[in-house]
Amino acid sequence: MRGTDKLLKEIDGVSLLRNRALVCLNATNGKVFITIPPNHPERVAQVSDLPVSIVLTEGSKLGLSHSIKRGLLKISNTEVMLILADLIKLSSTDLLNVFKASKTNDSDIIRGINENGVAGHPVLVRNTVFKELKNLSGEQGANSILKEHIENTTYVKLPNNNATFDLDTPEEWDAWQKDNLTQKKFLKN
Repeated sequence: MRGTDKLLKEIDGVSLLRNRALVCLNATNGKVFITIPPNHPERVAQVSDLPVSIVLTEGSKLGLSHSIKRGLLKISNTEVMLILADLIKLSSTDLLNVFKASKTNDSDIIRGINENGVAGHPVLVRNTVFKELKNLSGEQGANSILKEHIENTTYVKLPNNNATFDLDTPEEWDAWQKDNLTQKKFLKN
């Protein structure tokens, strides 16, 4: 985003980070944990009034895997759902569909895929995978572990590209905002 904090960009008057937190809160009665680097107090301010647990990481220099590990240290559940905050189209319904699939099978991983079968988020992992996730390192996130467990993964098809859609440049953000506004005007008429 060339220096702009994507998670502070606004959607319908609220930051992307707050929007994503609200989506998660609407999908569960369980706890919602948000990992945030300590040098981002403006991110903390966006969600500090919500019933979420903020987990401060040691910074993005340690990679995405560090955020996952820090968050998992706070969790004692038998399963956890991992969501990237910049997946702008994931809805509470999408999360609920993955939760629902987890109740009907015993796969180690339940994972959202887009309409073309490309794996994305959310990713629900059972405690059988926690130990491996706690040993992650680097910027790869959980991809290597998810690949190792591909045989024991259940995929849940989510609408359109909800499971994989993110915006990485200001131009992509502006185009999405314009398209989103056009769609809202069309639906009003």
